[in-house]
Amino acid sequence: MMLASTCVETVRPRARTLADEAHAEALKAFNDYPDSGDKQFLLDLPYYMVERDS
Repeated sequence: MMLASTCVETVRPRARTLADEAHAEALKAFNDYPDSGDKQFLLDLPYYMVERDS
């Protein structure tokens, strides 16, 4: 029902902004750690949560 209404698309821009902020903080937090699949997963997670459909 939420997807059928406009509420998800109404709040998605704000959620993207929050995801950008979370990503920037994660980059700082994990800066000293070597690149890995796990690190990339954590960096991408905020965007996944915003863009997923269900």
